[in-house]
Amino acid sequence: MKSIGNATYNGLQTVFTKQMSKGIQFQAAYTWSHTIDDAPDPLDATFGNRNIARNSFNLHEERGSSDYDVRHRLVLNYMLELPFGPGHTHLVHGLGAHILGGWELNGISTFQSGRPFDMFSSRDSEHTALSSRPDLVGNPSIPAGSPKTQTGPPVSAFAPAPYGFPGSVGRNTFTGPTYYNTDVDLVKRFAITERINLQFRAEFYNIFNQLQLEQPGTGSSGNVIEDPGTFGQSLSELTRADGTTAARQIQLALKLVF
Repeated sequence: MKSIGNATYNGLQTVFTKQMSKGIQFQAAYTWSHTIDDAPDPLDATFGNRNIARNSFNLHEERGSSDYDVRHRLVLNYMLELPFGPGHTHLVHGLGAHILGGWELNGISTFQSGRPFDMFSSRDSEHTALSSRPDLVGNPSIPAGSPKTQTGPPVSAFAPAPYGFPGSVGRNTFTGPTYYNTDVDLVKRFAITERINLQFRAEFYNIFNQLQLEQPGTGSSGNVIEDPGTFGQSLSELTRADGTTAARQIQLALKLVF
């Protein structure tokens, strides 16, 4: 056994940081990258794609964007301390200082382009014991008026490749849904004594309730043109690392610091 796969990665990473006066901080990190390979991970079917080459005798047909390729990713994080209360320029004393002082707003926003996904027909046109990718025979654009779950091209744009040919659609030609998310944390600190503080937190996950869909065709049959029920359709939403929904979540907490 030997490894004959090849992969390349090109990327540009930029970071901009600005710490302004009056308790305002801001950072933006942008990454452009492109990962190309001709051999998917044989131990991990990433994002619903296959974990083995369609034609192991001709890896050139497998050359395309990697399953985990993300072309654009922008992450913004920011902190705003309201200018009220002791140590600030407004409402330094009195009731207003107690009510409006000590508030801090933190947030992180992520904007990310879609990941590639593969597609197949049920025909083994190259006689390799695996079904081949289809031919492109129509317009792959998502039709106007399609439901939000239609995140891939319509099945009508493809047909099985003739026997003896690999199909004109390359590996990972199309990309899935984009990802947008903003989490916000609102914090209020109450000074009880010189050494004891009470902290109130209101945490908002996906505060704008942005719809976050899985890759299209990630059901049991994947993106197979003979199965129009799953082809090009995102059948479920993303979940968070703890397994909970990616829809808006609000969490309130009190913490005593001493």
